[in-house]
Amino acid sequence: MPTRFAKAVAVSLGVLVALSSPTLAREAARCVQTELARLGFAPGPADGVLGRRSFGAASQFQEAAALDLPELTKATAPTWCEALQRFAQTPAALSVAPVRIERDRISGTKKGYSHQIIDDPTGLVGGRVERFELRGGDCSDNSDCTPRGLGGRTVTRARVERVLETALRDGANAVVSYKVYFPSAEFTLPEGVRGAYGQVLSGYRRNGRYDSIPITTFDSSESAFFSTLLAQAFVATEDENEQVKSVSRAIGSFRNGLYDRWIDIEIQLRLRESDAGQIRILVDGEEEILFEGRTLSPGNFMEVRYGIYQTGTNFYATGAQDIPTQVVYYSGMTVRQGG
Repeated sequence: MPTRFAKAVAVSLGVLVALSSPTLAREAARCVQTELARLGFAPGPADGVLGRRSFGAASQFQEAAALDLPELTKATAPTWCEALQRFAQTPAALSVAPVRIERDRISGTKKGYSHQIIDDPTGLVGGRVERFELRGGDCSDNSDCTPRGLGGRTVTRARVERVLETALRDGANAVVSYKVYFPSAEFTLPEGVRGAYGQVLSGYRRNGRYDSIPITTFDSSESAFFSTLLAQAFVATEDENEQVKSVSRAIGSFRNGLYDRWIDIEIQLRLRESDAGQIRILVDGEEEILFEGRTLSPGNFMEVRYGIYQTGTNFYATGAQDIPTQVVYYSGMTVRQGG
């Protein structure tokens, strides 16, 4: 007859067996989050719960490392954990490891449709991509909804952007790379409204105040045609609120068409508070911008924003509430150390 101790052991083992599957799955997910963070990506807290940030970080890692891994799920987390641990021991880890992201947040409108991580609907890049959507009347807070002076106009704004703050400062080199897709069936450029679809900025926090100044931005002008999409390089002056536009030109590669294709963008930066800075922008592998000069305000850090940012929504003919919906997809956003 089993003793009381033997019965207790049997019961304990049964509990462990019953718990082993979900417990192991959670530990595998926690391992994936820990390893992604160690490699420099931003999967969110290592809590063993795979969510938007974890899937986004995994997608960014897979894009940067070019590894043949299955889509990250609870079932595939053990495979991912092992692959990440092996990869971290290889020399390749140094060449793809991105810059450490100090803060990762969504700025602007936060509705169910605003920002999602979904399977690639185009079938062209595969894996998971980020989907941003902004609708007419979307307005996140008083700073956007209330008219304010900006660029010589009094404007209202709308946005949904992912913000990646880094610790990169004067003397650092960085490379920002991503792919962006404008679906013709879901994207209309509203006349009179300017849009930005990927920015690198010079950010600061002083005396409880946070703000940022564009270093580079891909944006649409007030024309209704995307052939006027610009890449701009801004150099910050001693007055951190002043922007000096150094380069503004149409991107030649966009003559290949903007809609229904993935556009490959790479921004190479030498962050300098002196005239030794440099910005080199490649679109679809072709150099479009080469700027040399000051690229960072004194004491500031580098920040990346991407998604949809509209200024001058109050200039739309029938009102901001009637602005056509914009949907934009992004894939493989990576911020890494430059050479």
